[in-house]
Amino acid sequence: MANNAAAPASKDSIVASLSAASHAALLVAQAESGAEAHKLYLQYTSLSLDLMNAIQSDLKAGANLATLATIQSDLDSATAVIKKNLDTLKDVQKWITILDDVVQVAAKVAPFFV
Repeated sequence: MANNAAAPASKDSIVASLSAASHAALLVAQAESGAEAHKLYLQYTSLSLDLMNAIQSDLKAGANLATLATIQSDLDSATAVIKKNLDTLKDVQKWITILDDVVQVAAKVAPFFV
């Protein structure tokens, strides 16, 4: 019987997921221009700050790694949506919504770090 449970998260795996999300958001921000693109850049900045905080911190003792793995999986899925739509989606408002979803998921990581 296959085990579909997510592998336990680690600091390295979370940092890798945040890095991928941040990079994908940067690609979106660079591809768009105009006043609305500023919102995309702010979302990229928010993801970058989450990444930097995770790099500079340690996981809290007793952190629920199964819950963190679920959050990481959600973050990876949200990042995949960005990558899937990079070449086709041209609606800046939709990008703002997509990146906002990624930012909200990434923010759930912070409580797991000291």
